[in-house]
Amino acid sequence: GNTGHDTVTLEGQDGTKITNLKDGNVAAGSKDAVNGGQLHQVKQDLGDQITNTKNDLINTGLKFDANVGGVQTNKLGSTVTIQGEGTAADADYSGENLKTFIKQDAATGNTTIDVKMNKNLKAESVKVGKNGKDGVSITGPDTANGTDGKVAVTDKNGKEAVSISGKDGVGHIG
Repeated sequence: GNTGHDTVTLEGQDGTKITNLKDGNVAAGSKDAVNGGQLHQVKQDLGDQITNTKNDLINTGLKFDANVGGVQTNKLGSTVTIQGEGTAADADYSGENLKTFIKQDAATGNTTIDVKMNKNLKAESVKVGKNGKDGVSITGPDTANGTDGKVAVTDKNGKEAVSISGKDGVGHIG
């Protein structure tokens, strides 16, 4: 065996198990041995802390706000849907008149994204009235610049009541 007093050697064919070991002092600078129960408790406490931290982060999530609806919190990993009510074909939509602006408050980290509409709208046509009736429609050229457009006022049944076409049509009023 070892002649020094700073080593303990236990000999057994398949190793030696120490049982009935008193809880050692688990602290900075401690030189006590620890037992299986103490290690299990550390494992349990660490697992609980990881689970609690994960749940806290998920539930804190990201906060969204809008002009209507108030602040909503989305959990991390959830989906935010931004939608409109348009039902026309995708090709009938354009983002030409809209622009987004983003700014962030350096002190709070809060971010604002503004969606702004052009003051001078550009469109191929404009229709005003309920369900295409009792309204005014303005239709632009179907092809290239310089092609004449049309302005029409419809009656309560959706039929044209007044129509003004371009250069080769009805002519100019005024």
